[in-house]
Formats: sequence, C-alpha cells, structure tokens
Amino acid sequence: LNFIGTVTYPVPMFLQKRMQHVQNAAASFVLNHYSSEEDVSKLGWLPTLENTKLNILKLGNYALYNNNWPEYLTLSRHNPSCTLRSSSTPLLQISLLKGTFQNSVANLYNDLPASISSITDYHHFAFSTLCHDALLHARTMGLRTLFTDHSLFGFADASSIVTNKFLQFSLADIDHVICVSHTSKENTVLRASMKPEMVSVIPNAVDAHVFTPDTSRRTPGKITVVVVSRLVYRKGMDLLAGILPIMCANYADIQFIIGGDGPKRALLEEVCEQCKLRDRVQFLGKLEHEKVRDVLVQGDIFLNTSLTEAFCIAIVEAASCGLQVVSTKVGGVPEVLPSEMIKLAEPTLVAALDRAVADARNNTLFVPEEAHDRIKTMYTWQNVARRTERKAHP
Repeated sequence: LNFIGTVTYPVPMFLQKRMQHVQNAAASFVLNHYSSEEDVSKLGWLPTLENTKLNILKLGNYALYNNNWPEYLTLSRHNPSCTLRSSSTPLLQISLLKGTFQNSVANLYNDLPASISSITDYHHFAFSTLCHDALLHARTMGLRTLFTDHSLFGFADASSIVTNKFLQFSLADIDHVICVSHTSKENTVLRASMKPEMVSVIPNAVDAHVFTPDTSRRTPGKITVVVVSRLVYRKGMDLLAGILPIMCANYADIQFIIGGDGPKRALLEEVCEQCKLRDRVQFLGKLEHEKVRDVLVQGDIFLNTSLTEAFCIAIVEAASCGLQVVSTKVGGVPEVLPSEMIKLAEPTLVAALDRAVADARNNTLFVPEEAHDRIKTMYTWQNVARRTERKAHP
C-alpha cells in the first residue's frame, strides 16, 4: 500500500465503518496482476468507461496513470493502514494499491457523499464472506448492488445448503444479478429463490488478439490432443485417466499434451507408467496464462473433461486458436460454441474423440483462421463491459 488519499468531504460517523467495508471489498475484487495501463486496456474496460459520464472513475484512472492527482486529494507515503482517520471533522481515508486497477476502483468512493446515487457496488463469488458482508453494508448506504456468478452449485450437500441459505439472505435486496450462461442463471435463480427477471446472462469473453492460430507449431504426421486444466476431480481427471490408454491403443499416431497441475496429476502419471505411455503423453505442469496460447497452438484437438461447468472459457480460448474442441456435455458448455466447432460427448468421450480424430485424418476439421474470426466477433470484453455497464446504470 503505497499511497493514501484523504478526502476533504466530512463523513458522518455512522457511515465510516460501512464505507470502509465497501472500499475494502472493491479494492480486493480486482486481481493484482493487472499491473499497468496496458494490462487494463487489454480488458476493454478503459475504452468503454472513457466514453461514459462516470467522471469519478475516469478521474481515478487519470490520476493513477498520469501521476496527476486532483488538488483536493492530499497524498503522502504511509505504512499499510486499514482504518479510518478520526478527528474533529472525520475524513475518509482510502487505501490505494499503487500500480493496479484497484486505485481507480477505490477512487470511486472518494466522492461518495456527493455522488452516492451514481455508484454501483459489484460483488462476485457466493463463498466469499467479504462479498456477503459488503453487500449488506452497500445496501444500507443506498448503493446499487450487483452480484456476478460464474459457478454451478448443488442443493443437497451440507456446504451447498448453508451457502445457498446465505445467498438468499444476501440477494434478497439486490438490484441485479449477472450470470455467465443460461444454465448458470437457472442454477442461481433456484439457489437464491429469485425472480428470473432479476438475473441477466452476460457471457465471459476472450482476448482474441492473444489467442491466434499458428498451424506451423503442429507436429506433422501426428494428431495432438491438448488438455489445459487444473488436474482435480471436478475437471474430470478420472475420466481422462481412463481415456488415455484407450485412445493410445486405438491410434498409433495420437499424442497428448497435458498442461496444468493438481492432486490428480499423480493418478495420470501412474496410468501412463503402467500402460507405458510416457513417450506419448507430455506433462507440462503449472502454466502461466501468457504461455497457454503457445501450448494450445501445438494441438489439433482440445479436450475438456469437466464434470460441471457454468461456461468454460478454456474451450473458447482453444477454439480461438483454431483447435477442434471435444467436451463433456455438462452445464453451460453446449451454449458456448456452435455445433460445428465442438463435439460433445454423446454418449462417451471416446466416441467424441473418435469423430474428431477421423476428421483430423480426413482433413475436414474446422479451418483455424475461420474459427478464430468467428470467436473474435462472438466474445469480446468490450461487449461484456458495455452490457455490464447498462445493468449497473440502467
């Protein structure tokens, strides 16, 4: 925490603690790895926001990236602080993280007493206690509140029962909810006992200019199946462990590249050891996101074995790189890609992979450049930002 901004507006004592909760939630919402103007610009948020009347947010961005702070903000170097200053005239103290987009989010609250009606409080992820806490305080302060949900949860296990009950409490007075697929919307409506018209569907997106095809990276004479995923139970790694020996036995020219790490990696390596597949299955371990594209373009087919998915952005990234996608037919996956760009497991993953391998051998797979062009227009962060903004400020 490098800089502290102190607002000149007097803040009523009863609002101070509530405002601190909302500020902390907003500041912790944005991921720390967006560490430059270029990183944030890639998301598509800044170009959209610059064309709106959100002057407070524009002010925060301008101050952050041009090192030109407004005159009414006094800046000084401080040790990390999470408390409000108390004086005869209480002033709101905002903790700013230098070099991240969190600065501009925190700056939203600088003008809170003057512009409370124009501010929206966003929250995400039902398992976050901070999310539920901030939703409560935001509503008592009169802020518009939005909740975004990108996961599917059950109804019968103890964890889901407790979480769903808390979700009903927190969303009882929410202004709007955003889900990433129609399946996710149905799940959230049932879990939170909400009216369907209170929930909108806005999908995820992909940086298509990053995930571009490059067929020169593929291995001639081989059919390469790429898996990029967390190696955990929910991602269907037990299914993958059963598929590897079958596909390698059926096709002499098939090979697998597996990127990612997790507790199920030991199972996959054990299967490869027992079936003598070490020369045909390559484990890359944990991947940084900027390296995912370089792995994807080496493949002909992308395999997703998830047991549950609300959206699955991985298959969109793979399709943008020109790979034929093969996936389990679960959750919101059937909504994401056109039928000609994805082969859904009906009835089994092996059968779906067989069809994809046959297309690869006959050279009838979807043309990579055409797939990329379609994804580039289907899923953009600029579109997501515009649609989200309309829900935040109807």
